[in-house]
Amino acid sequence: MGSVFRPKYKNKDGTLQASQVWWIKYYRDGKPHRESSGSEKVTVARDLLKDREGDSVKGIPITPKMGRVLFSELADAVLADYRMNKKKSIDDTERRLKKHLLPFFGQRRAANISTDDFRKYIEVRQAAGACNGTINREFTVLKRAFSLGTKSTPPKILRTPHIPMLHEDNVRKGFFERNEFEDVCRFLPEPYADIVNFAYITGWRSAEIKDLEFRNLDFEAGEVRLEPGTTKSGEGRAFPMFSELRVLLEKRLRLAQAERKKGVRCTHVFWYERNGEILPVGRFDKAWTTACRKAGLPVTERPLRRQNREIVTYKRGPKKGKPIMTLKADAWFHDFRRTAIRNLERMGIPRSVAKLMVGHKTDSVYERYNVASKRDLDVAREKMERNAMERLYSTSNPHPNSHHFARDGHGLGKVEPILGSSDAQESAKLLEVKDGPVAQLDRAAVS
Repeated sequence: MGSVFRPKYKNKDGTLQASQVWWIKYYRDGKPHRESSGSEKVTVARDLLKDREGDSVKGIPITPKMGRVLFSELADAVLADYRMNKKKSIDDTERRLKKHLLPFFGQRRAANISTDDFRKYIEVRQAAGACNGTINREFTVLKRAFSLGTKSTPPKILRTPHIPMLHEDNVRKGFFERNEFEDVCRFLPEPYADIVNFAYITGWRSAEIKDLEFRNLDFEAGEVRLEPGTTKSGEGRAFPMFSELRVLLEKRLRLAQAERKKGVRCTHVFWYERNGEILPVGRFDKAWTTACRKAGLPVTERPLRRQNREIVTYKRGPKKGKPIMTLKADAWFHDFRRTAIRNLERMGIPRSVAKLMVGHKTDSVYERYNVASKRDLDVAREKMERNAMERLYSTSNPHPNSHHFARDGHGLGKVEPILGSSDAQESAKLLEVKDGPVAQLDRAAVS
């Protein structure tokens, strides 16, 4: 049976004085535990005692240290977890903790952090110019920290507070038409152009393509395979090696075989030669931007950033302290992923198969990437225009049983074209043909 009490201490004159703060005493596995309620109200201490005794009955391990764990300890657990699991985002996570999360939450007791504190953090970050997506990525680290704290044995905290996530307008928009893709390839060096060609066909991620080795190619089975553990999801993947893709990969194989005859070993499918040394292709941002600019695709002047996303500034001269500006293509390499998804959809490949080929696990991601291009919208407009012409033609040439489609015995009347509309005027001209089915109309005007 637990109890609440106020501990007493001696003054310098030897008299006893009771503390203003109430403490609780409870038993766990036959051992007494004492813990401060942190409040001068006895009701708060009694509520805490009920929680501790209830958790003890449920078998939840309770220690007095739980209420004293700082958020910085949870942050250390996150970094240790990312290192053990070899997460690629370890550097980004460490930067978010060091620059933003630890200065705000670091010395706070994790058990005392509430939803109101998260809302205050949102206000501070938005005032600093951070977008909703950036704040949500930081809150993802917070969630992981609290999750590890509750799952540890004994738990460092009892429960995870509600963390409000912000709305993100992250609809994907970029994709390549065939002519744009061919124009960009024309201005890229051969190894980079081959990577772009592979990405346009498969929609695989940049890192997956660059790490592809010849042992992943099965020409007899007609497949390109990724081993489990080498993809973002950790699952294996295969893509059928149809004619266009086979020609590309056979070309890369012939180039590698030519180098092997010289005594140079090539393990990666996509490589380049520099100073007589064969190297796997890495980043080619400058070549990409140059090719996009020469192909007529838009480019934008943006601040130069380091790998940790910090803006690079001038160190000396009249522009000291100002950001170094550089040209960046508006089109991203990742746009080929959306392009491939759209192309597979147009080919009529079942969605369940396409997801396995491209590497998507959920329909929501697939639908978000299945964007409509101007060409798709033009096709839709032409179909709608054709349908409107057929309705106009049927109005000028009433069906023998048209009374079935009239209301109160009255016909729908003649539909007048909208003045100033070239499509409507063209449709009116076509409707001058009174006899004959719609198939005899001049379809060149609408196709």
